[in-house]
Amino acid sequence: MIFNKMSFLLKLELLKKKKKVVGWVSRHCILFNGKFTYQKSSRTSSSHEIDLSQNGWKVSECESQRQNTFVISNSELNAQYLFAAEQENERNEWVDEIQKTIEYIKTNYSLPQKMSQRVLEEENLNEENLKKEKQIEQIEQIEQIEQKEKEKE
Repeated sequence: MIFNKMSFLLKLELLKKKKKVVGWVSRHCILFNGKFTYQKSSRTSSSHEIDLSQNGWKVSECESQRQNTFVISNSELNAQYLFAAEQENERNEWVDEIQKTIEYIKTNYSLPQKMSQRVLEEENLNEENLKKEKQIEQIEQIEQIEQKEKEKE
């Protein structure tokens, strides 16, 4: 497993609870760069993606008829995905890594207020830097004029 800021990487076959059909199906799951992706197999090109950078995502262990289940849900989007691992330690690892991803995103990226605040701060810094540069240019021009006047005398 690789842990590097947003580059959490976790791959494993999990079981996914089907919505319309009673039962569980095997799915190849990947957690990488803030996205939880699942597909029929590692060779399948079509996949379903849960973008954990959207606000409101949660992960938790859950009680089910099947052991070692967890749910990834978002009440704002009215979305709920139920998965099961073969063993308890696998389920715990998935829950922990998904939770770390969500927390990392919340802390560093996701909140629009934080992002807009950062952008505003950067714009203010840029404006201040431009003002300082103009002031320096003006001072240099004045110094050049003064120097030329001294040379004339």
